Amino acid sequence: MNTKKQKTLLTSLSVVVLILLVIFLGLFYFNHQDHKVIVTHKDSLSKMSSKNNPVADLTI
Repeated sequence: MNTKKQKTLLTSLSVVVLILLVIFLGLFYFNHQDHKVIVTHKDSLSKMSSKNNPVADLTI
């Protein structure tokens, strides 16, 4: 092989690897973005302070 073909092959393989890396990182990011559950501090306090919850009425 001459050097021009080698450079072209190396460049094209590098571009393919970079594209695949971007795709996999994007899929990884979107997969983990869907599984996040956001619980605000206000919601958790209102649930714990309700009188219907027997755990909230426990004292030390």
